[in-house]
Amino acid sequence: PTPTPPLPIAGSNDLQNPNRMNPKKSLGLFAYRASESYNDWRLGIQTKGLVVPADFGADGEGCHAYLALSYKSLRRVLGDVSVQPDKDVFIDYGSGLGRIVAVAASMPYRKVIGVELSKGLHDVAVSNMKNAAPKLRCKDIELHNIDARAYAVPHDASVIFFFMPFNADILTVVLNNILRSVQASPRKVTILYAHPKGGVTLHHVLPKLPWLKLQSDNHIGSNRRVVVATIDPSGTPNVAHSAT
Repeated sequence: PTPTPPLPIAGSNDLQNPNRMNPKKSLGLFAYRASESYNDWRLGIQTKGLVVPADFGADGEGCHAYLALSYKSLRRVLGDVSVQPDKDVFIDYGSGLGRIVAVAASMPYRKVIGVELSKGLHDVAVSNMKNAAPKLRCKDIELHNIDARAYAVPHDASVIFFFMPFNADILTVVLNNILRSVQASPRKVTILYAHPKGGVTLHHVLPKLPWLKLQSDNHIGSNRRVVVATIDPSGTPNVAHSAT
């Protein structure tokens, strides 16, 4: 496997001291750690841990720390999507070290794309994808080191994932960019937005984006939720000059 470039990775807020827990919680933590390590090992990647913006060199305000959604939660979220084999295109905004890209590429998507601002995280993700490539079903994978607001949304993107990568202002701009892509090439787009309890959610931006249609809002663990929304080209406003 290609060596993974070094990156300062702190212990995540999920990795607590099991000696201070009751036996049931301690066993649950052990199972969580084992699952995370096994799934990283199985794919040949390194995506565990918490990386704060100061460590990964994000340039600009509004970025949130990197902490990958657990494999268990991720498979639950992505497993609820009915993928059209070799047609759907998946984008992960704030793709970090590439975990979500790798899991999505294990499914029958035609193309999987990661968009990440931090060059440090992006470089590790590139290495991770090289290691994982032989095990992935989707062979067309793109990783872009770019500000999400400047990324030109492909006109065939159909499933778009966020795990609270940035603040509500940036999210609004990105969602308006997605809408413009839908208007240029009419199609239905599914938005999957995961967030921790108390974090930025789609509900914060819905008043500004009435064309974003909420479909569901469910728990995916003790302190995580996922909101599913859709963008339909019919009846959407012209926002060609309204990205704010």
